[in-house]
Amino acid sequence: MKARSFIVAGFLTLSLLPGCRNAKSRTKQILACLQEPPVSSSGPVLARVGDETVAASDFVEYVKSRPGLGKNLDLRQRRIILDALVNRKVLLLTARRMGLDREESYRRRLDEMKATLLGAMVVDRENKVSDAEVLQRYQEQKETFQPPTMILASRILVKRLEGAQKARRLLKSGRPFEELAKAISLDPLTASGGGQLPPVTKGAGSALEKALSSMRIGEISGIRKAPGGYEILRKDAERRTPGLLPEAVRAQIRAALEADRIRSITDKARQAFPVTMHLGDLDGIQIP
Repeated sequence: MKARSFIVAGFLTLSLLPGCRNAKSRTKQILACLQEPPVSSSGPVLARVGDETVAASDFVEYVKSRPGLGKNLDLRQRRIILDALVNRKVLLLTARRMGLDREESYRRRLDEMKATLLGAMVVDRENKVSDAEVLQRYQEQKETFQPPTMILASRILVKRLEGAQKARRLLKSGRPFEELAKAISLDPLTASGGGQLPPVTKGAGSALEKALSSMRIGEISGIRKAPGGYEILRKDAERRTPGLLPEAVRAQIRAALEADRIRSITDKARQAFPVTMHLGDLDGIQIP
């Protein structure tokens, strides 16, 4: 009997709800009310959690704040997002019930978040970097976006000076460098490949790079003291891979321009508000 009374009372309550009175009969009116989603000033209400609501606008803002989600979401994905928004409301109500919103630590963190958010909004409003600015910076600093020149070279390593001198004479007499390297070089990493070294970055500043940079293409060096004995070098080539196109470094350039703009914004703002720093007090702060 109680259950029946509750159902009847529920139907009566539904029949009195505003916005559900367009049906011709009371039964149709109740069914229409059940089918119509509740509406708020921010769009249809997708869920109610206690006295909190999750509106369509909340859903849209959540998706927009996460570009990786995209716009073409299927029903399963939408339900997952709605569930996440409901959980957020549940935790909010739980925190209020526990009185966490009245704690000093909450107020302090809230002030910090407000300051961070408002500062970010200032930067967003004033920090618009155009594609034209990105392209201009690329043209101005094009060399910095070019890969370094790589030096290709070969070596012969022998243990004693006498062996290096003999190898030098053989090379002068026309003995192929690769053949001699395979025959006598003690370098286990390069001997089997005819003495070919890994590419050396031009301008790296190492002793090997400096020696090779001072040589002409095809030139064979004199005898050099090296770890493990004595070496003879040959400079084979200098190669530079194609430079990076603007599209490949667009994000990098934009980030640099935005950082410059932020510094400009803060420097300008400091002129409007006097800043005094007490470095003596700063140094004396004890961090537990």
